[in-house]
Amino acid sequence: MRCTNQVTRILLEQSIHFCKLKLERYKEHIEKYKYQRPAQLEMESKLKDNPGVCEIQEDFCADYEIDDFKMINLIIVLIYWDPESKQLEHRFLDHYSRGAVNRENINDDSKRGKANRFLQKAVWV
Repeated sequence: MRCTNQVTRILLEQSIHFCKLKLERYKEHIEKYKYQRPAQLEMESKLKDNPGVCEIQEDFCADYEIDDFKMINLIIVLIYWDPESKQLEHRFLDHYSRGAVNRENINDDSKRGKANRFLQKAVWV
C-alpha cells in the first residue's frame, strides 16, 4: 500500500528514522553484552578465592511516580564471597532521587534533574 498523503509520509519517514536509530543502539548494547557478561562472570568466579574482595557495580534505572514524574534509581551492587554461607552474595543498595538539579530548582519538587556524575558523587559521599 502506498502513502499518498504528504504529511503522513513525512511523519512515517521520521518514525522509521527514529526506529533505525533505536535499532542501532540495541545492536551496540547486544555487542557490549556479548563481551561484558562473560568477563563479569569470570570476575565473579574469582571472588571465592579472594575473601575480603568486593566487586562494586553501578546501574541507573528509572521509575515513575504516580504523577508520572521520573525518579532516578542509582543501584549499587556489592558482589562478594561470604565465607560463612559459602556463597557468592549480591547486595543491592537503591538510591532514589529526582536527579541532579540546578541550584535555582533545588527547592522545586516539580523539577527533575539528570542521572549524571553529580548524582553519583552525592550517593558515594
